Amino acid sequence: MKTIKLTILALLLSGFANSQDTLQQMISGDNYLIFDNQLTKIVTQTNELDKGDYKNITIKISQDQYLQLGLYDNCKKCLNKKIKFRNIVFKTIENKKYIQKIRSDDNFILVDGSEIKEITVLKPDNEYYNYKTQ
Repeated sequence: MKTIKLTILALLLSGFANSQDTLQQMISGDNYLIFDNQLTKIVTQTNELDKGDYKNITIKISQDQYLQLGLYDNCKKCLNKKIKFRNIVFKTIENKKYIQKIRSDDNFILVDGSEIKEITVLKPDNEYYNYKTQ
């Protein structure tokens, strides 16, 4: 009886684990990287060498996804090593927006798509009032 309960619990947990898709992405200086979970390699990247051409980066998250976002502004190829924080705008599934200042020298954040449907990582010199909140 105990074995049956443990087997059912293990099946339920593995079902829940596989039902959530994880997005793995990283912002390193002005380089935006997207990783493939299955192949564990970089699929897309904007700049291999940091040119200091920062842009706001918006990432959409489905309700069945988690976003694992790496912030690494202290990389070897990063031009501006003084960047320690990034402002991130979170847009909830109710379309409410709020901003958080998050450490970006070497940090990972996790975002649950069942609560947040979109985030925008603002370029380092961009304050929230310069960001268009449509």
